[in-house]
Amino acid sequence: MMLLRKSVALLSLLIVLLVSGCGGGGGPSVAPLSDFGINDVGSGGSPSGGGSNGGSASSVPASLNPVSPPAAPSSPPPLIGSTLLGRTAGPRDVSVTINLPQGYSLVSFPFAQVTSVSGLTRRLYAYANGDFQSIDPVHTPSSVDPRIAYIAYADNAQTVTVTGVANSGSVSSLALVQGWNLVGCPSQSAIPFSRASFTRDGLTRVVEEATSISLSPSDVWLTQQGYTFSSSDFNFVDLQGGGGFQPRGGLWVFAWQEVSLNFNPIVPGAPPQITSLSTNLVSPGDALTINGSGFTSPESGLVVNVGGRPATGLVTVTGSTKITLEVPGAAASGSVVVYVNGYPSNRASIIVNGGGSGDVGTLYGQVQNGSGTPLQGCQITLDTGQSDVSDSSGSFRIDNIPAGEHAVFATLLGYRTATGLVTILAGQQRSALVTLSAGSGGGGGGGGGGGTTTGNLYVVAKATFGGYYPIRVQANEYGAYGTRWDTSTLSDSFRSELQLTCSGATVGKDYTIRVTWSNGSSQTATTYYRNFGTSGETETIDTLY
Repeated sequence: MMLLRKSVALLSLLIVLLVSGCGGGGGPSVAPLSDFGINDVGSGGSPSGGGSNGGSASSVPASLNPVSPPAAPSSPPPLIGSTLLGRTAGPRDVSVTINLPQGYSLVSFPFAQVTSVSGLTRRLYAYANGDFQSIDPVHTPSSVDPRIAYIAYADNAQTVTVTGVANSGSVSSLALVQGWNLVGCPSQSAIPFSRASFTRDGLTRVVEEATSISLSPSDVWLTQQGYTFSSSDFNFVDLQGGGGFQPRGGLWVFAWQEVSLNFNPIVPGAPPQITSLSTNLVSPGDALTINGSGFTSPESGLVVNVGGRPATGLVTVTGSTKITLEVPGAAASGSVVVYVNGYPSNRASIIVNGGGSGDVGTLYGQVQNGSGTPLQGCQITLDTGQSDVSDSSGSFRIDNIPAGEHAVFATLLGYRTATGLVTILAGQQRSALVTLSAGSGGGGGGGGGGGTTTGNLYVVAKATFGGYYPIRVQANEYGAYGTRWDTSTLSDSFRSELQLTCSGATVGKDYTIRVTWSNGSSQTATTYYRNFGTSGETETIDTLY
């Protein structure tokens, strides 16, 4: 099979499977939908303040479509015509070459400022306000914005030479608008997604906190799915998958909210680094000590997030190696991240008991079939990415959910996927009864009745041209993490390829595939998505992105 590519068609299929029929309306807690019955018996406390910190779903225009990036314009951009004579390079200018393939592609310029472009025969398309506009970077290089990507068209493969001022950190952020954005790379080195951060309304989040695989509006700021584009082909990129913004390339990114993307193109001389926490198990209000290096004072741009929430109380910094703070009342389990002027540290895992009564709540309940029999193994997933799996009594519980309206997905092999909307009230617990009905060919009691076809899905990861070797391959049924497969090898035992056999995979289901690569000194992981069509299929992956 060819190199795995996440097509727009597959993403559309996921929408049909997960949120078909998902509408608005309903009472303050749940909008009942087909196959998803919820009896709300919320307890204790009156609604209090809070919010979703970053905009509510109601502020998102209904016309926004997170499924399909805009297609290339129907006609190529105009020819540039005559070119200018060569320009004398300035003392700070550097030059790069960009190889454009035949047809459409995305291109960006890895500089702080572009001073000359030669070898380009057609204008470039910029995307803004839902429309394409052409620019002429040859005659007006000042019209180029290095932070964004452009759609290029080449009648034949061609090499373009670009001269500009190297980015020493002066170009570091981009304001994303609601909807699709074309994002470039203002650096001659790749910028890992893990290094980027996102800021809105005074809050700063790393990519794991700012994005979600959900394709419905929620308190997250962006969808996790990005796309490259070349020769009329969209290639899926997982923003949480270990990749990055590539020099000279571009990426389609979908934002639910207006948010600032901080590229952080320059690594500080002493970047913030967490070495240890005084404890990994805390409760809201507890004192927490962070040990590490590269810390600075709050007055000099230091911000600390605990479980995605900023520490707004007293934050004390001792030297540059120790931070003492109070765990925020609304903190959730997740990661501790230290930012210095928007540059994030590594992540340190933390578990927060209970969560606060500020702007988070809890959803708990039971999953049953139409006869009232409890169902085990049902994956309950929120649009925030939080999830739980029902136990032998059918019970599930998800804590620390941001207050507000959220989409809920319930998936179990052999049953129709259930969808619904639930409103989480700050400081309250919501009880839900989820009733699933058997799918076509499905069966009772835990799934997989007559008519379900299973088989073997083979995933083969091969060494890449970048010198990375596959050391681990994982796969799971999309939305059902209990159905998963895993294989790995020692990180120093490099193989040209590594195969994972997914025995008993269900034909017709969508699968998440994650490959971890190593070059001996560093590792990176990439996530892909595919549909399993027939038994015996082999999926070959030989690229990091």
